Amino acid sequence: MTANIKRPSINGNALKMIAIVTMLIDHLTYVIVEGYMLPKAARSFIGGADLQYTAKDYKLWATLDSVGRGIGRLAFPIFLFLMLEGFLHTRNVWKYALRLAIFALISEIPFNMAFTGNIFDLSYQNVFFTLLIGLLMMIGFEAVSDHVPESFPAGVLQTLVFVAALAAAGFLKCDYTYMGVAMTAAVYITRNHRNIMWLAVMVAMILTLIPSNSSIFELIGCFSFLFIACYNGERGSFNMKYFFYLFYPVHILILGLLNLFVLK
Repeated sequence: MTANIKRPSINGNALKMIAIVTMLIDHLTYVIVEGYMLPKAARSFIGGADLQYTAKDYKLWATLDSVGRGIGRLAFPIFLFLMLEGFLHTRNVWKYALRLAIFALISEIPFNMAFTGNIFDLSYQNVFFTLLIGLLMMIGFEAVSDHVPESFPAGVLQTLVFVAALAAAGFLKCDYTYMGVAMTAAVYITRNHRNIMWLAVMVAMILTLIPSNSSIFELIGCFSFLFIACYNGERGSFNMKYFFYLFYPVHILILGLLNLFVLK
């Protein structure tokens, strides 16, 4: 008789830490490896003035870049799932939205410093804006479900909410843009069917790869649902409610200072 295999159990705090660590690896790789070491190695490899790096060095940094950025793809879907959990269980969804808005603004200058090399840059906005748009979209979906008469085609209004969210993401040029909105909608739609959530998210990613100017590399993020599948619905022993809110701007500020004053 075969013994039953017990599925690993992950609480909300552990899931959040997985997302934070994979995000940190992604950002470190982007700023240090992709933004600094890899270009230096590439210049040597193609015969530039600085010949301290060999072809082998270039391949090493290129591999580290691919691995680090690949690990980083796991973070965003987990953050989306955690946002969905927060949306479904928060006592005041508008306070939740206000927190996202405040930290989106707080994080913007550090984000610019780390990822564009400028203090002010409107060409690319941080992920808190993406999460805020996604949250407002879910609020809109719920408002339509709760207040529109059954005789009215609620799906039409929800589609308009979705299109408005896409337009907002495109206008603000926030991280993940259209893909982030589509992934959020997929997570919301399958909120009661977690076993197929990964498939819905994958379809959403594939459909928005081109308009989001993204690569198929992003699909690595679907592996994050191996961790999400183990979520046990419990928060955990410690209240980490504000940990991510603080960690995000602090760590990208450090990376921004490193980018502007050490790596340049």
